Formats: sequence, C-alpha cells, structure tokens
Amino acid sequence: MISMKLCLIEDDAIMGASLVSHLEGLGHEPVWFRSAEEALDNREHLARADIIVSDIRLPGISGEELFLLRRREFPEIPFMLITAFGSIDQAVRLIKEGLDDYISKPFQMTEFVEKLQHLGKRRQETRLAKKLIGDLCERMCKGDLVAGISPQMQEIGLLVKKVAPLPTTVLITGETGTGKEVIANLIHYCGQESGRPFVSINCAALPPSLLESELFGYERGAFTGADKRKQGKLELANNGTLFLDEIGELPMEIQVKLLRVLQEREFERLGGTKSIALKTRLITATNRDLKKLIAQKEFREDFFYRINIVTIHIPPLRERREDILFFARHFTRFFTKEFALPEKRLSPFAEAALMAYDFPGNVRELRNLIERAVALSDRDMLCPDDIFSSQPGWGGSGASYATLKDVVAETERNLILRVLEETGHSIGKTAEQLKISRTTLWEKMKRYAIEAERTNSNG
Repeated sequence: MISMKLCLIEDDAIMGASLVSHLEGLGHEPVWFRSAEEALDNREHLARADIIVSDIRLPGISGEELFLLRRREFPEIPFMLITAFGSIDQAVRLIKEGLDDYISKPFQMTEFVEKLQHLGKRRQETRLAKKLIGDLCERMCKGDLVAGISPQMQEIGLLVKKVAPLPTTVLITGETGTGKEVIANLIHYCGQESGRPFVSINCAALPPSLLESELFGYERGAFTGADKRKQGKLELANNGTLFLDEIGELPMEIQVKLLRVLQEREFERLGGTKSIALKTRLITATNRDLKKLIAQKEFREDFFYRINIVTIHIPPLRERREDILFFARHFTRFFTKEFALPEKRLSPFAEAALMAYDFPGNVRELRNLIERAVALSDRDMLCPDDIFSSQPGWGGSGASYATLKDVVAETERNLILRVLEETGHSIGKTAEQLKISRTTLWEKMKRYAIEAERTNSNG
C-alpha cells in the first residue's frame, strides 16, 4: 500500500475525525482543514499533498471553487470530491473539466481507500516520469548526458541544439515509446522558453468538444455548464511552449482553428470576442504517417505544412541498438537512487538479453522493465530473470530472446565496450585488463563491429 500525504477539507466534525482516524491507521499522513479558506491559508500543505480530498459543499468557498483554484495553482495534484446524492451531476460535469475522481455519501471506507490508492499510484507514476524526464533534460542541457550514443541520436542531439534557441515550430515523429516527449522537453529546457510554462495535451485522450475547450478556454456562459471563465492550454502556455502530442488525432475542425491561431498569433476563448495575443512555441508529435492521413482526407495539408517547419524523426530502439544499454544503465542508476536502494548493476547476461530483445514498446518498455527489476529484485546484480520474467514467452533461459551463442557474443562485446569506456578507449589498457593481447582485442573489435575511431592505440 502506498503511504500518502493527504489534504482533507471537510466541515463535518464527525466525518472529518472518522476519515482522519482511519487514514492514520493505514499509515497515511492526513492534514484536516474545516474550510476551503483554512486550506488556502495553508498553501504549503496543499503544495506538498499527494492528493487533495474535499467535500463538495462547504461553508464559504465551495469544493468546486477550491478544485478550480487548485487547477490553476497545483494542476499536477489529484483532486477528489466527496459528494451527496443531489450533487452527483455536478461532480460528473467537473470530471469533464479535469476532476480526477469523486465518491458519493454514504460510502464504504474500503471503496474510499481504493480510490485514494488508485490516485496515489497515478500520482507516483506521474511524479517519477516527470523527474526522469527532468533529470534527462537537465543533464543533456549541461552536456553531462546525450540523447543516446547511436549515430542517429547524436544527429538528433545536434539538431535539438540548433533549433532550441529559435522560436520555430517543430514536428517530432516516431513510434510509441521512442521518447518524443523527452525531445520536446529537451527543446524547451535548452531554449529561450526555459523557466517558462511547458504545457502539454494529448490530442487522443479527449473527445473533440472537450479538446476544443481545453485548448482555447471559454468565457462564462459559452455553453451549458460554463458558469465560470476558464483559461485554455494556449493561454496557459503563453510565452512558453505548447506540446500537442498525438497531433494526428486532432479533429479537422480544430485543425482549422489552430491554423488560424498559428498564422495570426492570436485567438479568442470560446464564447469570447476579445482577441488574446499569443507568443508560444508549438511542438507537435505523432506516431502516425501524416502524409498518408492527408491522402485519406483525414488531415489538412495546409495545417501539416504549418506545423512541419522542422521535423525530428526518432527511430525505434531496435534500429539503434547501441542505445539499449546506454538507457538501461541510466535507468538502473536512476531508479536505484530514486528508491533509496543499495547500488544495483546489470549482469553481463542481463545486458546480452537486453541487446537481443527487439523492444516493440521502445524506450518506454525498456524503462518499465528496468524499473520493475530494480524495485523487485533482491540481488545487487540484475539477471535476465529479474528483467524479463513478466514478459510472455520468457521461460527463464533466455531462449526466446537469443541462442547461447548470441548471449556469449553479446556478453563479450558488451564487456569490451565497458572496459574501453573505463580506460578512456585505450587499446593497451583494455587488452591488459581483459588479459588478452592487443591483436586479439583488435580482432574481437572487428568481429563485433566496435568502432575504433575514438580509441587510443598508443595507450
């Protein structure tokens, strides 16, 4: 069970005391406020919370109003409302505006705790993903880490450095899980927008009507249920970066409106008449063939040319196998540190099994496999079973990933690469450490296609 910091806003003394007692008994850390005003006077607790839980009906500021305030100040913190029977419709409407969950009185404590656990797990996953992306981007911007060691990713790294300082629109393409969002973040953090908002929206995750209001925002009275003005993603990203993921799923009618925004650099909220000036870098991403969609009349050609100023294509991980161990080792170090565990490393056989696998889910799948292995393994040297035991077809021998000959070859290749790296690519020191002759080392490097460009043959 995940232990969480919770902010509870409940004016009913009996209900509040009961929830606090039960949550503390489960090992959680609830902070109880009797009104929204009291909670807002203690914003430091709201900012540190894993989840905010509020009764929908409160004296003074209501639970709905508190949710809308939270959305502006702490949008990443999940928010759950406690509703009475007569306010269920209100909660359902708020779900469409981004409310994470609600529970109706009277409720069973087990149901309440299950909802909290679900939100807590999602919060933990989001926090870890953001931290990992932030760690990657920070180190890449400083030059401590590259986007990959393969020639393809080296080329992408150079292109990112060129385009980051410029306000130009960027389209990132590639299969699911290749790291499109990481590259988008990298462009933002290495550019002039660093320190300003980075606002993302997944075009495939929302229905067209909600997607339009999320992008453009709306004025009070723009449609049924719009009882307050709401800022859209365009406005929230002003002077920063707007990242539209899965742009291939953007409905045609919204493409028309967004095309006008890109051309005129201004927009109006839904139901509004006042134009809002826009100074935002747009980065889009897709795993679909947009030219094919254009031919099928499912994507506008004029909109495509407007977003396709600079294109960055990220190849799948199976086509840049040099990056597999680069990221696997980075993820192992990251999650070991994040989980406060003793140092863990990948065994040569684990590395060989990783190199022999095709990773249909790309870097995301690799990351998930390593996270699981680090979290669950009791060994300080991770083995293939630790990494692949949850994969269909894995029998513990590695047979579904490579033959014994392949495993031995990959193990030997990876060992040579590691020692070369440790010795500063000195042929002499590497041969000495491996207890083989220089000639044998050169032969093995040639056999395993290990680049000799950066090696020091005199060392």
